[in-house]
Amino acid sequence: LEALGKRGYRATFFLIGRKAEQHPELVKAIIDAGHELGIHGYAHDRMTAWHAPARIAADISKAQALLLRLVGKHVFWYRPPIGHVSPRTAVAVRKSDVELVAWSVRCLDGLRRSQPKRVVACVERKLHDGAIIMLHDAAERSDFTPAAVLAIEAILDVIAKRGYASVTLSELLVD
Repeated sequence: LEALGKRGYRATFFLIGRKAEQHPELVKAIIDAGHELGIHGYAHDRMTAWHAPARIAADISKAQALLLRLVGKHVFWYRPPIGHVSPRTAVAVRKSDVELVAWSVRCLDGLRRSQPKRVVACVERKLHDGAIIMLHDAAERSDFTPAAVLAIEAILDVIAKRGYASVTLSELLVD
């Protein structure tokens, strides 16, 4: 948040509901800083894409209800856990009031073995106008610091050097 704020950049943060519930002050800080929220499921079940549509929709709904309670507005972007989408996911998304979104730049920064220099080089190599860069600000189980956290200043330098800015998904895709 601090690195983005220093540059006046905005982003969309996809939150895991159970973590948002544990850290409501962080959710508020994200909103107060002018960023946007997305849903990354409530439980972040790695097998989400294989569950019945009703179960997927219930997980989305639980996260939506929590975020509505915390920030007072409807959150409609949804990125499924691990990014896996199946026909079951598609049915659940249609039943829920969400828009499915993925990424165009993925540098595996959320893996324990990822190195900040490699993540920066990957972003630099794959960056293009309109890119949706997926980065992690926390590990799934909160047991290590993702490489992007350590590399964020350098990643933002790459974006600025190319003459781009960081914006929310709504600014990129809706406005």
